[in-house]
Amino acid sequence: MSTEKVRYDSESDLLSVYKPDSKIKREVDVGDMVIQFNRENKVVGFEMLNASDFLILQDESIDKREFLKSIKSADMSIQYTENAIQIVAWIQSNTSETSAMISSQGPSVTA
Repeated sequence: MSTEKVRYDSESDLLSVYKPDSKIKREVDVGDMVIQFNRENKVVGFEMLNASDFLILQDESIDKREFLKSIKSADMSIQYTENAIQIVAWIQSNTSETSAMISSQGPSVTA
């Protein structure tokens, strides 16, 4: 895992996580998620609508949207299988000592 660029728009509850300096060749919509691919068909980022619905916090007493508003960093892990791509983002906040995770699975994408 490496540290990614991350943005959160609280009005639309949209979370964007992407590898810095990556060029996006195409995007694929998968439900509330847009997966971004480079020229080699490797995932370089994603955008997730309704991100607070998918967020899993270690401390469930924390408000999910407030946590997302204060994102400090994110690390993205991507697993490729024959039929699917699993994306997990580990998120750290400026205002909380707990961490969070977003996990999603999309279809395998070929050239």
